[in-house]
Amino acid sequence: MSVGLTPVEAGAEVPDLGLVMQMEGCSVISDSWVESNGGVAYTCTPETAVAGVTVTTVWLPGVEISTGGAQVAGYPALDAAAALEIAKRLVNKAR
Repeated sequence: MSVGLTPVEAGAEVPDLGLVMQMEGCSVISDSWVESNGGVAYTCTPETAVAGVTVTTVWLPGVEISTGGAQVAGYPALDAAAALEIAKRLVNKAR
C-alpha cells in the first residue's frame, strides 16, 4: 500500500475527469464530502493475469491524495471506499 500527498497550487482548476471516464477500469467516485470541499475523486483498477492494483486519487483545493494497493494471490486490494476514508482522515487531521 502507498499513500502520496502532492501540494496543489492555490487557484488551480479542478481536474477534468472526462479522460478518466474514457479509460478502461477507471471511474469517478461520487462523494458528498469531496464535493462539498470543492474536489473530485476517481479510481482505476487495471488488472493483469497475476495481479491487480487499485489506485484512487482525491483532488482537493490545496492537496491531491493518491492511494494505491495491490491485489495478489487472492488477497484483496485497498478498494476505493477505504482509500477515500484514508484521504478524509488525513485532510481532517491536517485542519
